[in-house]
Amino acid sequence: EAAFSIYLMVAFIIGVMGSIFFWLMLAQKMKNNRKMLILGPFFNTIFLLPFMIVKGLIGFTIAAFILGIGGGALRVIQDPVLTDTIDEATVRSGKHMEGAFMGVRIFFLRLVIIVQGLIFAITHKLTGFDPNSDIQTELAKFGIRIHTALILMILTLIALVIFTIVYD
Repeated sequence: EAAFSIYLMVAFIIGVMGSIFFWLMLAQKMKNNRKMLILGPFFNTIFLLPFMIVKGLIGFTIAAFILGIGGGALRVIQDPVLTDTIDEATVRSGKHMEGAFMGVRIFFLRLVIIVQGLIFAITHKLTGFDPNSDIQTELAKFGIRIHTALILMILTLIALVIFTIVYD
């Protein structure tokens, strides 16, 4: 049901808001953006696991809350890392390039929306999801789990490895 998603979003937001102060304190204590950059996506990836196994509204709501905790870590670290990157580029080039960096960031955020749509469409096509039916096959339900958790976990881990290598 459409109303189902509102519970998930509220649980996710509560998870983010409830954990953000913890992540902020941890980031201040660590004083190491690189370690936080590793912790944030790592926990976010781990906290996607429940979506692969839970069933029902209560299970998915709890999973969304847990994912929000990992999402809090990402929200705390993304701006300091972007700032570090812009500062280093400014020092190396001698030019202020904030606008270029923000443009690249927006480009990739928009690209993610397109890629997400493609992943959904391909997964639904391959698993027989019927948008006009209230009842889905087990394969279609598994497809939803794949694009909700598994594919996102894989892509997040790939990004984590890339950032770990590139961001020193």
